[in-house]
Amino acid sequence: MSSFWKVWSSKTCNKVINVSCIDGEADDHKIAEIFCKKFGEPLVQASSCSMLCDKLCSDESVNDFLMSVEDVDTVIRTNMKRGKAAGIDNLTLERVLYSHPILVWHLCRLFNLMLKHGYVPNQFGRGIIIPLVKDKHGDVTNSSNYRGITISPVISQIFECCLLLKFDSLLYSSELQLGFKKHLGCGPALFSVQQVVKYFNSRGSTVFVTAVDASKAFDRLDHTVLLRKLIARKLPSCFVRVISCWYGKLYSHYQQM
Repeated sequence: MSSFWKVWSSKTCNKVINVSCIDGEADDHKIAEIFCKKFGEPLVQASSCSMLCDKLCSDESVNDFLMSVEDVDTVIRTNMKRGKAAGIDNLTLERVLYSHPILVWHLCRLFNLMLKHGYVPNQFGRGIIIPLVKDKHGDVTNSSNYRGITISPVISQIFECCLLLKFDSLLYSSELQLGFKKHLGCGPALFSVQQVVKYFNSRGSTVFVTAVDASKAFDRLDHTVLLRKLIARKLPSCFVRVISCWYGKLYSHYQQM
């Protein structure tokens, strides 16, 4: 059903929005500076993340969590979407997919070294930020109506998918969470709320509903708290270290914008 509506939208919806002015500026360079300032100001810092990971216990053997060539090959061929835009390195998934098979072996060696040493290359923290309109019916000339998405380097994306393949069983969430989860959405939650309201209204009761929408919740959250949650779940220290280093690279890149 989702595939049907994607095709329907691509054929019937006009997604092209021509905007010649942002926040009163019409010059392309000034508009770029506006978005650079908007998306280049992270609301939290990662200075304490590395200090936290330095205190991690490394009792477990890293060899138990290393990736195999088959894992990397599976991710490249089946777990990643094709036809996506290239990142800052001008590489697409197709270039990796149709290259010599020995490249998969080299990537496997690279990823395992990153897990062993808890280190992520600087280029993994670089990407191309593209502004997207939040509400097409709102004011498209206001920079607040835009959110930024980052196109990461394809090697970085492959490594991320390899981590998910390796540690997905440990990255569980509450059964009560329906949004931001694979194969789920807000539809079942909305249906449950509607049925509850209908049940009490049909019996003469009044229902009061409060909705909380945290502005930029992910950006405002202290990521040290997330790392503490991972540590509390007894996730392998090699995984937490590489995630912490990765976030540090992203934060350093934002500071240089």
